[in-house]
Amino acid sequence: MKKHAPRILLLDSGVGGLSIYKSIKHLLPHIGVLYVGDNDALPYGEKSDDFILNRVIHITRHYELHYQPDLVVIACNTASTLALPDLRSATTIPIIGVVPAIKVAGEISRSRRIGLLATPATVERLYIDELQASFADDCNMLRVGSSHMVEMAEAKLSGDNLDMDLLKREIEPFLKNDIDTVVLGCTHFPLLHEELQSLGPNIHWIDSSTAIANRVQHLLKAQSLFCAPYPSSHTEIDSAEFTAEISDTLNKKLQQLGFSKIQDNRKELFNFNPNA
Repeated sequence: MKKHAPRILLLDSGVGGLSIYKSIKHLLPHIGVLYVGDNDALPYGEKSDDFILNRVIHITRHYELHYQPDLVVIACNTASTLALPDLRSATTIPIIGVVPAIKVAGEISRSRRIGLLATPATVERLYIDELQASFADDCNMLRVGSSHMVEMAEAKLSGDNLDMDLLKREIEPFLKNDIDTVVLGCTHFPLLHEELQSLGPNIHWIDSSTAIANRVQHLLKAQSLFCAPYPSSHTEIDSAEFTAEISDTLNKKLQQLGFSKIQDNRKELFNFNPNA
């Protein structure tokens, strides 16, 4: 019989996956999470496909061996589009990726004019065309790619002030084109939801975090691992590891979120040049 609560590995290029983490812990507070932020290679959206693929597989396999998770969440849209098939063929552990919530946008948009706000790499992916064709074929979809917003989300959690003028310029195309629903296609962007809502109060800003949490619950049940609450002696602590140094402010925020063990500057584990 399993002696510990279910535990999952949650991987992102930085702090964006914390938006997924919060939804998972809201639904499944008893499970243990190891959060890995590969901030030494941030942002993934500006790296080559081969670099992202090799890096994500390498990191996932490392923690699969040393942490032995019951489930892995690749909490990054860019990495999900590239690495999922290879990861799933290399392990028997269930792998969950992140898909932009275009289906939801197609269901709720009244104007039939929707937007996708993601990294430059994600907005150009063929699978975005396929998602739109499958779930929002009667909608006009405006795509906006932004790397600045990844940096802004990282800066926000590190305690820096946000440049609201820059943020407004990033989303200006949506404000000017009668877009009523925008999909946040990067897990960093929900961390800016409050600011986005203030700049675009008539827009529905939606993301995939709730759907991912529901998928985690479903797969844990399928493995007969879902049994809450677990005895306190079997409860897993939440840990966070980053491949580069993090700020004291971010460290404190992670503690507030519930992480009991936090390590940074772990780049020595991965023999990659993030600028390659």
